[in-house]
Amino acid sequence: LNFNYLIKKIIQNQNKLKFVNLYREKNFFKSKLVDYQTQDISNMKFKNDYFDIITCLSVIEHIGFDNSIYNYEKIEYLDKIDKTLYIKALLELKRVLKPKKWLYLSFPFGKKMMFKNYQQFDALDLENMVEIFNPKTYIVKFYKFEKFQWVETKKENCKNLEAIYKKNIGISSTSVALLK
Repeated sequence: LNFNYLIKKIIQNQNKLKFVNLYREKNFFKSKLVDYQTQDISNMKFKNDYFDIITCLSVIEHIGFDNSIYNYEKIEYLDKIDKTLYIKALLELKRVLKPKKWLYLSFPFGKKMMFKNYQQFDALDLENMVEIFNPKTYIVKFYKFEKFQWVETKKENCKNLEAIYKKNIGISSTSVALLK
C-alpha cells in the first residue's frame, strides 16, 4: 500500500494511515495523516481495540522468516526463524482491531511450501487462521496468476499449485488467498 497514488486516495477524506513494518520503509509519503512505525507485528505496542481497519497484504507469510532483504538501512535485528510466529501475529492483529471491524489478509496459497524467506500456506493453514482469528463472519477469495494477470478462481484450482523458487528462496507464488 505504500504507493503515493494509493495513499493520496486513502487520506483524501482525512483518514489516518499507519504503516507498521519490521524495517523502515524505503519510500516515505510526507503528510501529518501518514505515520510510519518500525515494529514487529507479532508484538505490537498499540493498545487493544485500536484500529478500525487493518490491511495485512503479502506480509503474514514472511513472519518468522529471513526478512533481511528488506533491511535497507542494515539495522541490526535478530531475525528469529520461527515458522509458526505468524500465529502470534494473527493474535496481535486481532487484539489491536476494534470489535466488528475488518481485517484484510492476503497470502500465498496452494501446496504447502517453506523457503528461507517465506512460506506458502495450504487449505489446513487457512482453516487454522480462521479458527485463530475467530471472526463472526468472513469471506475468502482465491486468485491465480495466469496470462500475466490475477484472475479470481476457486480454491480447488489453487490448492496444489507450487510457488516459483530457486534453491531455498521463494521468488513468487502463483496463487493467493484474500481473507476478509
